[in-house]
Amino acid sequence: MAAVLLMLAGAAPAAPPAVRDLAWGETLFYYFQQDYIPAITRLGVARSRQELGYHADEADLVLGGLMLGYGLHRRAEAIFENLLATNPKREVRDQAWYFLAQVRFLKGFPGESLEALSRVEGRLPGPLQVERVDLEARALLASGRPRDAARVLSVADLPGGWRYYGWYNQGIALIRSGQPGEGDTVLERLAAADVAGPELSSLKDRANLSLGYLRLAADDPVGALRAFARVRLEGPYATRALLGAGWVNSSRGDYQAALIPWVELVARDPLDAAVQEALIAVPFAYAELGTPGRAVDRYEYAVDSYEGELRRLDRAIADVHSGRLIAGLDSERDDVAADRDPLSHYLYSLMAGDDFQRGCEALEDLEELDRLAERWQSSISAFQDMLAARRDRFRQSREPVLSALDEVRLAELDQRYDSLKASVDRAREQNDALMLADAGERESMRRTEALEAALGEDPATADRLRRLRGIVFWGANAAFPARLRAMDKSLAETRRALKSSSRHVREIGEADVRAPAGFAGFDARIMEAAGRLDSLRMGLRVATVAQTRQLENLAIAELQARRQRVEGYLSQARYALAASYDQAAIAGAIP
Repeated sequence: MAAVLLMLAGAAPAAPPAVRDLAWGETLFYYFQQDYIPAITRLGVARSRQELGYHADEADLVLGGLMLGYGLHRRAEAIFENLLATNPKREVRDQAWYFLAQVRFLKGFPGESLEALSRVEGRLPGPLQVERVDLEARALLASGRPRDAARVLSVADLPGGWRYYGWYNQGIALIRSGQPGEGDTVLERLAAADVAGPELSSLKDRANLSLGYLRLAADDPVGALRAFARVRLEGPYATRALLGAGWVNSSRGDYQAALIPWVELVARDPLDAAVQEALIAVPFAYAELGTPGRAVDRYEYAVDSYEGELRRLDRAIADVHSGRLIAGLDSERDDVAADRDPLSHYLYSLMAGDDFQRGCEALEDLEELDRLAERWQSSISAFQDMLAARRDRFRQSREPVLSALDEVRLAELDQRYDSLKASVDRAREQNDALMLADAGERESMRRTEALEAALGEDPATADRLRRLRGIVFWGANAAFPARLRAMDKSLAETRRALKSSSRHVREIGEADVRAPAGFAGFDARIMEAAGRLDSLRMGLRVATVAQTRQLENLAIAELQARRQRVEGYLSQARYALAASYDQAAIAGAIP
């Protein structure tokens, strides 16, 4: 997983300001925190909702790479093939071809991987170009073309620490292509390089170890010893270097010198294959030195050690069969002491294998997915409670709202509006200012009419009353245009208010019908999600059991291989012990 995620550095941007889609920014938030499952989830949602207008290409590349990292090769391949079928951009197509080559190589098709790499037209961005060279070399080696792999690496301009890995792979490729001299030269360049850091120091040790055994096979003991001597005594390749140094001296007949690294070796980790081989190499050297008594003692010690190791291996195999492997792995993760049972005794060495590590990573991913599904599952009840609360609130608010609606008389209000508007329209048509007179003016007109009726036909009074009516009419007529505009404005506002009220009443009625159906729809969606989560967790349990069985099979195969190797050493030790007894008896070293 880590290697694939390093490759994705060329697809995911390093500068957050370049983010133009919110969904892509959220994805990168999870991605750069190494929360890859939420990143996949957010990408999947964003793609289904078409929220990636600016970053769709990058999103597909990253999603495919994440799928590849989780071992979902078919899904990753489908994403990259879809990009190739739909995207015209050369840089996107180049990256898709590269990742497709990765998928095919991981699926065990190095030839098809090389064919995909040949479709890459330009230089890949960032570290992907370096990874491309490495992938091509590995695919060529896997295809049985070491000479071509060496040629690719010889012309590659690799930066930084990648240069040293290129030298090592080139040296091995040359050796496999039948050019041991050229391979020796390239590996010597790495062996003599001044490197820093534990990773490159281990690579340098590995180069020296390869040189030592290469020169031992080429009958160059001096060169072999020089290479073995450069391997660090505390590095991961120290035991094999000590073993090789002993065999170099043994091949020269200098058994006393051979004992120096071998005696140092037998004091180390008894699980190491080199240490186990040294257990019979030491008495062999003593026998060759003419000390059969010491050879007998050492062979007896070797036999006891091998028999004890076989018993521990048998118990460890039985523990795996009984299902205790995963508990042991959990103990290792929690830093529990590794000496509680025979199985934990071998876990560190088991976990060093690439296949076993990938299996453990897959199991951890399944466990993480199950924990995530469990959290989602626990949210189902929360969603149900939220829906029930909203349903209750709707029920509680529904009755008062409907009661209030019953009191609303929109039809009556519409009639009153129509009547008022008709009156205003008549006043406009007839230019009747008194129809829009205010209360004071109407009162004045009423009182004037009352006085006329009471005083009769008195000319002096009638004239004065006419003047009063004229003053009132003049005031109403002067205010008539403004009052007419104000009435038109008020009528328009009233009409809008009536329309809005009518719409609200209609919407409330529709909501009264729609809301219960909506609640039922949410009920169905929640139940559907609950069923999908149940199915998902069931599938995860099945996959977890299958992955556990695969790990158990890998562990048993490794333990059985160790057992066969130890049985072989035990047979040799017993045979040599019997011969040493005879030699010791002849020499009088034992009674």
